[in-house]
Amino acid sequence: MSEKEPTRPKCFIIMPISVREDLVAGYNGDKEHFGHVLRFLFTPAVDKAGYDPIQPQAKGSEMIHGEIIANLQSADLVLCDMSALNANVFMELGIRTSLNKPVCLVRDDKTPVVPFDAIMLNHHMYRSMLDPWGLEREVQTLADHIVTSAKTCAGTNPLWKYLGLTAQASALPSPSREEMLALIKESEQRQLAMSIAFS
Repeated sequence: MSEKEPTRPKCFIIMPISVREDLVAGYNGDKEHFGHVLRFLFTPAVDKAGYDPIQPQAKGSEMIHGEIIANLQSADLVLCDMSALNANVFMELGIRTSLNKPVCLVRDDKTPVVPFDAIMLNHHMYRSMLDPWGLEREVQTLADHIVTSAKTCAGTNPLWKYLGLTAQASALPSPSREEMLALIKESEQRQLAMSIAFS
């Protein structure tokens, strides 16, 4: 009888899902560029670093936002790709920071500037060109950065020290599916009322 393998820590990946229309040309016309980054660079590097990767896409009929929040709350580490300065990614990074939990920051070489609050932290710049002759080295370099980031974080979020935060957010019990659907319905009704009022 074989012994059960120990469960590995989890790393939730937050990143752009698609390429904004105005940036497509810069990514060689590839609208699926970040899907390729996830598949060929992030997932293998997270695995090599000793973590089970949790990909950003929601599965099944679960609420996407609820699943994202749950992963931000429970993952041992979050790999945050700041490439293309995606607003949703920064919102998710803010939530993770409020929980004072470890994060590993990366950006691609097409994103020369990141916001001031994040630039002060150690982050890794990866090559956006996923050429086969350089990919193995890129995976290893990113895996090393993930390991180093986790050690540096030591269970906390380094943005706390730099931003002078003192009060950690506490996670509330997850709402039921019915409560989430009621909130969505209420939000849709508000948006409809606003569109009627302004038309």
